[in-house]
Amino acid sequence: MDDPNSPRPGGLMAAIVLVRDKIIAQLNLHPDQRQVQMTLRGLHKVPPNEWLCHVAAQLYEPGEPREMWAFQFPNRMTACVLEYVLPGRQQRNGRAAGPPVVHLVSVTLPLTLPPLTVTTDSRLKQFIKGNDLHLGHEAFDDAFHVRASDEQYARSLLHPSVLDWVLRFRDMQWQVAGNSLVAWGEGEFVPLKVTQLVRALVGIADRLPPSVLRDYGRSTTLPPDEDPRGLVPGFD
Repeated sequence: MDDPNSPRPGGLMAAIVLVRDKIIAQLNLHPDQRQVQMTLRGLHKVPPNEWLCHVAAQLYEPGEPREMWAFQFPNRMTACVLEYVLPGRQQRNGRAAGPPVVHLVSVTLPLTLPPLTVTTDSRLKQFIKGNDLHLGHEAFDDAFHVRASDEQYARSLLHPSVLDWVLRFRDMQWQVAGNSLVAWGEGEFVPLKVTQLVRALVGIADRLPPSVLRDYGRSTTLPPDEDPRGLVPGFD
C-alpha cells in the first residue's frame, strides 16, 4: 500500500520536496564536489588577495583567508570569491564554538570609485543608525539602507535602472570598494549562490552611468598582489 504521507508524483508536494532536496544537497557539498562545481563554472583557485582580505576584515573583523577563486571575463573584468575564517567565539556554556566563516564575492570596475554601501538593515536598524539616504524609490528605500559620504554621487550611481536591478536580489548586501563591487554573506560559499552574486554585481557594473565613471572615477595602480585584476592565470 502506498504511504499516504509520501508526496504524490507530479504533485505540488513532490515538487517542493525535490527543490528542498536539491537545496540541501547544494548546501552540503563535499569540498571536492564544490571544487568541481567551481571549476565547471570557469573559476580557478588562486592565492588569497591581500586587498580583499582587508575588505573582509573591515566588514567583520581580522581573520584568516581559507581559500580564494577567480574568473576572468573577456572584457578584462575579474570576479573573485574569498572564503574567510573569523576568530572562534566562546559559547554561553563556556565551550569554544567553531570558527565562524564568511564569504565575499567581488567584481572589478574599470576605475576606482568613492565608497558606497547598500545593506539590508531593517527599518528599526535604519532608524537607530540614521544617515540613511532615501532615493524616492519606495520599494528600494523600504528594502535597503544606503550609506555614502557624497549624496550627489550616491544618487548618480543609484539611478532607477540600478535600483530596479538590485531589487531582484533583495538579500544581497554590497558596496563599492575601490575598483570593485563587493558582496558578502555568512557561512561557506555555495557555487550556485556565487553564480547569482556574480551575475548581480556584473549587472550593477553594466548599468553604471558613464557620467559616474567620468565624474567620480579615478585610475589607480595597485601592487600586483593587491590588484584583483591580476589574479587569473593568463591575465596581463
